Amino acid sequence: MDSKAIILLGLFELIGMVFIVTLWVQRRMGVVGRLFWSVILLVPGFGLLFYGFIRSEPESHSYDAPESTGLSDPGSGDGH
Repeated sequence: MDSKAIILLGLFELIGMVFIVTLWVQRRMGVVGRLFWSVILLVPGFGLLFYGFIRSEPESHSYDAPESTGLSDPGSGDGH
C-alpha cells in the first residue's frame, strides 16, 4: 500500500470516529442501534458510504395524483 492510500484510509477512519462520537453523544437511538452503526462506521470507506445512504433523510415530495388529462378512464367500462 502506498502512503496516499494509507492517508486516505486514515482520513476515512477519522471521519467515521467523529460520526461515532456524535452518535453516542446525541443518544437519539437505542444502544443496539448505536453499537451497530459504530461497527459499520469502523469499516474504512464503505462504512461512511453505507451510513450516508441509509441515515440521510429522503427528499420530500407530494403524493398527490396528477391532474386529469380529460381522456376517458380505460377502466371505466364504456366498452371502447
